[in-house]
Amino acid sequence: MPAAEDVITPFAQADSSLVRVDQMRADVRFNFLNGSGLSVVVIDTGIDLNHGFFGGDANRDGISDRIVYNYDYYYGDSNASDFNGHGSNVASIIGSSDPTYTGMAPGVNIIALKVFPDGSGSAFTSDIQAALNWVVANRAAYNVVSVNMSLGTTTFNNSPGTTSYSTQMASLVSAGTAVVVASGNSYTGSQGVASPSSDPNAWSIGAV
Repeated sequence: MPAAEDVITPFAQADSSLVRVDQMRADVRFNFLNGSGLSVVVIDTGIDLNHGFFGGDANRDGISDRIVYNYDYYYGDSNASDFNGHGSNVASIIGSSDPTYTGMAPGVNIIALKVFPDGSGSAFTSDIQAALNWVVANRAAYNVVSVNMSLGTTTFNNSPGTTSYSTQMASLVSAGTAVVVASGNSYTGSQGVASPSSDPNAWSIGAV
């Protein structure tokens, strides 16, 4: 790995009834909010391209219909298949339409940008930058409202600071696209949040 690259690893995240999404869906004031017509980008280990959680496959191309774009930056091809499971899990928390395991926005379109190798291993900073550059360039065309990055380093920061992705994050936020980044799940006794969730334009999100 080049010396200039950060060591980026996937972070886990879990769904929880504590956020009371079921109550929101039962409320007539909000039950229409299911993400339809919007897109969320998941920068991760890829996605299970033909999983029923992400809709049917009306055109029989082997890709669920709500996965509207996918690309593998690690290997440089247009097949972001997930051989790890982390990215598929994250995408399902966001947008699963399964009636039993329903995501936060079961009608949202998913864009899967793979930056990790098959199996285990870390991502290259340059690949994450390239993925974010794609989002900046295509945000309007796909109506992207959020970018999810459940990844980061094991370096903890106690104040906001620039990261390798600050330019892209600032551009997305200024255009109204939320950048959601895991706070980190490798706590070792040091306070703070992991990079790049410490970027001032990131929503640093922790699980419970």
